[in-house]
Order: sequence, then C-alpha cells, then structure tokens
Amino acid sequence: MLSPDFILCFYGTVIRPVLEYVCPASHSSLMAAQSKTIEAIQRRPMQIIFADNDYTMSLIRARMDTLESRRAVLAERFFRRSVLHEASCLHYLLPEKRDSSVTDRLRYAKTFHSIQARTNKFQNSFLPFCLQHFD
Repeated sequence: MLSPDFILCFYGTVIRPVLEYVCPASHSSLMAAQSKTIEAIQRRPMQIIFADNDYTMSLIRARMDTLESRRAVLAERFFRRSVLHEASCLHYLLPEKRDSSVTDRLRYAKTFHSIQARTNKFQNSFLPFCLQHFD
C-alpha cells in the first residue's frame, strides 16, 4: 500500500502540473462547469489521502490551494512578469498608458486605457481580463 505522502508527492509532481498547464491564458475564459470539472480531478486524490476529512480540510492538511485560486495566482504572476515588463516581447500588446497627471490624482487609477470589446468572449480573454483585474 502506498503512503499518503507518496500519493501527495506524486499528485503534486505529475498530475497537478498537467492541470495547471496554460492556466494563465485560459483561466479567465473557463466556464463554471469546466472549472468545477477540473477541481473534481484534484478532489479525488484528496478523498483518497484524507478519507476522514472534507475537501477544504484536506487542502489545509496538504498545504495546497484550490485549483481555481492557484490559476488566479499564476495568471496574475504571468501578467506581471511577462506582459507588464517593458522588455517583454508581449508588452506591445498592451494599450497606451493613461496620462500620469490624471492618474496621480485618482485614488484607484488604472495605468492603462481599457480595451473595448464587442463580445463577452473577448472581454474575458487573457489581456482584457488581466488589465481589468490586475492593473
């Protein structure tokens, strides 16, 4: 029989990276049902390892986050490191910066102009989502 520590290590090194692959780009466009399905994949090993606990308590005992919160953290990290950075090859995708004489006087100023979108699908895509939530 495998130890719970081994199962948790195997899950964290083999399965979870597959679930988090491309999550920075896809996080904002996932529907609730898709997010719930992905979360169910993590829920199963937690039930096996910590059979006497519910999912939330299992995550606390395993010192892990939900996949949804992990996707949000990874998306924000990718945006800040790989898009906002001036030397990044993706920086050109950002809209123009707002005038600093205006933004300096505002309490919650956004650095960049908003991206206008005609469809919800585009509005929930990576760049508009990140500018709205992480700027």
